Amino acid sequence: MNRFGQMETMRKNATDNPSCGLPIGLPKFKRRFGYGYRARRRGTGRLGHGSDRIYRTIVENTGTAFLLMEQDTTIAMANEEFEKLSGYRRSQVEGRMSWTRLIAEVDVERMLRYHYLRREFPHLAPRNYECRVRIKDGRLRTCFFTVAMIPGSDKSIASITDVTEHRELEQRIRSIRENERRRIGQDLHDDLGAHLVGVEAMAELLQRRLSKEGHPQAKFSAEISALVNQATAKTRALGRGLCPVDLDDLGLSNALENLKKNTERAFGVVFTLDLSGEIGIRKHAVATQLYRIVQEAVNNALVHGKAKAIAIGMSTESGVLTLTIADDGIGIAEDAEQGDGLGLRTMRHRANRIGAEMTVTRREPKGTIVRCTINPEFLS
Repeated sequence: MNRFGQMETMRKNATDNPSCGLPIGLPKFKRRFGYGYRARRRGTGRLGHGSDRIYRTIVENTGTAFLLMEQDTTIAMANEEFEKLSGYRRSQVEGRMSWTRLIAEVDVERMLRYHYLRREFPHLAPRNYECRVRIKDGRLRTCFFTVAMIPGSDKSIASITDVTEHRELEQRIRSIRENERRRIGQDLHDDLGAHLVGVEAMAELLQRRLSKEGHPQAKFSAEISALVNQATAKTRALGRGLCPVDLDDLGLSNALENLKKNTERAFGVVFTLDLSGEIGIRKHAVATQLYRIVQEAVNNALVHGKAKAIAIGMSTESGVLTLTIADDGIGIAEDAEQGDGLGLRTMRHRANRIGAEMTVTRREPKGTIVRCTINPEFLS
């Protein structure tokens, strides 16, 4: 049996047996994404004893957790830093365990997709990304992965850094910042805004009295009233910009309705909004980041895609919320999902900050689809 046939047999025989090195659910992954191994001339795919010693020396001195992974997802080699991070001894994982058993359930499918894309379509597989790792004691750690293929083989290497504490600190800082932005926005609306409304009312009263008396300064008073009215509108706009999503005022739904109205008025596009699948989002930071992602996607569709129609929808399945933004513009380039454009980087960063996965794909016959999926544990 040739090498391709052996891989097909191993994949078909993948089970949930903990002693099996193959990943749980691999056949399901194949059916969903349709990726199959293609026969490649990568050499023998095995490292000789001399190479093993060289690799072992290198990986023990990298300073980060390290894994050498087979094409079938078996862990071929690990280092001491990996033992410290995961709690597993190397003898427990090397040649015995699939790396998929270390990944949080919600991230396994995405990581498998990257694993096979890296071998089938390398230009589509990201090199750096975060995912959650379940260590031996059951706790979840947020880790940053840098993954690459070893030239001339079907093996890949991963450098893994535990960034859990960094992300928790970032989350606390973001929470403080968002709360402060919200406070300032509310102060602008409730305090300064109300004050300006009072001044505007007095200016209008003065203007009416002067007009009634035929005073020559009546016209000047009307100009003052108009300026105060403009200041009031600008203050309210600043308040909405600092705090676009008010969870006490219908939350994300209301913010998206306002975005729809403003976009239709400013650009004259067809804007449809289907929020029938929305579930309550109790985290203000999550609702705000989702709104900002929609805002950026809409801006990209109008400015870069020259879209004439935009559709936003929310759906929920098994507690998982999916937010979709679709347009009929010129469409994103086929290789742009992994691109380094500022807008895409910003949207992807916002999604990562709330534990969501974001994809950007071309829409047939034309246009772009941005899809953001977030699991229930991050919503409340």
